[in-house]
Amino acid sequence: MSNYPDSDQPESQPPPQRQAPRLFVSAPKTNQPIVTYVLIGLTVIFYLAQTVIESLTGVDVLFLYLGKINPFIMEGQFWRLFTPALLHASPLHLLANMYAAFILGRSYESINGHLRFFLLCLVSAFGGNVLSFVLGDYPSLGASTVTFGLLAAQAMFI
Repeated sequence: MSNYPDSDQPESQPPPQRQAPRLFVSAPKTNQPIVTYVLIGLTVIFYLAQTVIESLTGVDVLFLYLGKINPFIMEGQFWRLFTPALLHASPLHLLANMYAAFILGRSYESINGHLRFFLLCLVSAFGGNVLSFVLGDYPSLGASTVTFGLLAAQAMFI
């Protein structure tokens, strides 16, 4: 006789097994930090172009067209709220920012994915440059806005 009174199963077969409920939370996927490497490469290319053009012309032309210069932003050149993150003032400035992007970007992108990481970089560059625009009338450039955005995101997740 079966332990289950309503069972139609013969005694020789075990009772049907219940399936475990499916969980919607899964372990994070680990991705290769492709966007991190692409952004670092792009920034290095921009710095090299900056250096070559400045050595040929005597003027930092890329900064004049892409840097955060408040009067030009007020005239409607809103790309200047994103593009200063691609420009740097010196090799040490570039090295410090790219090292931070490498360390923070690899961990953040590999856990949270390429799109989220890219969007965080865009929002960080924009937000940092808007804050710089509002708080200071000085020209600026560099990927520190992205670095601080990545640090803030890491702090929020911790």
